Amino acid sequence: MNIPPDLLARIQATGITEEDYERIGQFTNMVDSISPLFFQAFSIFDYHKMRIHHIATKNYGLLNMDREEAMNKGGDYIYSYMTENESNKTLTLAACRQDFVRNQPACERKNIVFFRNFPVQIHGKSTAISYRSIALEIAPDGRTWLGLGIQSLSPLKKGNLLVAQNIKTHEQWTLDMDSEQWVKTSLPQLSDKEKEILNLAAQGFMTKEIADILNRTESTIETHRRALFRKLKATNMMEAVGYAMTYHLL
Repeated sequence: MNIPPDLLARIQATGITEEDYERIGQFTNMVDSISPLFFQAFSIFDYHKMRIHHIATKNYGLLNMDREEAMNKGGDYIYSYMTENESNKTLTLAACRQDFVRNQPACERKNIVFFRNFPVQIHGKSTAISYRSIALEIAPDGRTWLGLGIQSLSPLKKGNLLVAQNIKTHEQWTLDMDSEQWVKTSLPQLSDKEKEILNLAAQGFMTKEIADILNRTESTIETHRRALFRKLKATNMMEAVGYAMTYHLL
């Protein structure tokens, strides 16, 4: 992974010793124990040595490669599926994430979850990957040292988006790509009925089935659907569910 020196200085964590590395086993064991419960791909990135430290033991089928192949590719495993422009942007966003974490109070740094949705080409077909990350360990310089990454195929169409959310306070910020400034944003406010409909939709129920379950008319459910699409800026229910899960509204 060829990283320009100015970006590397912003991304790379410093002050890590060999004694620190003795603690990593607890995190790799955790990832291996929980990954079979999910469809997503789990990995741990080492921001001191700037490489993937660990990938969950199950087949890394999300990008059509197995664990050994992904580990051998190191930090470049996902860049091979991106355009050059997207790869460069990803490095810039990694620097912005580190800057954001470093600027938080020490007690809040492990509470920040980042979300990014970005396009990739897999076997000549365009699709999108949803990437979430959170700090497992913070370096003495305030940057993320070990980061947990969770990747899955994304139903969201919107790209060029980097969002930070505090999982305890529910505060949220969106990065302005041009200025590299974080802008505090407010989360959409969903009614209990809208959340109920989203939860049922996430389970695969169609409009008529949701109407029957909730003992409402189909037209009433459609009214709620239109309100959801407007609030979440979605064009269909799959996108609406995707946005709601991204912003922890469910």
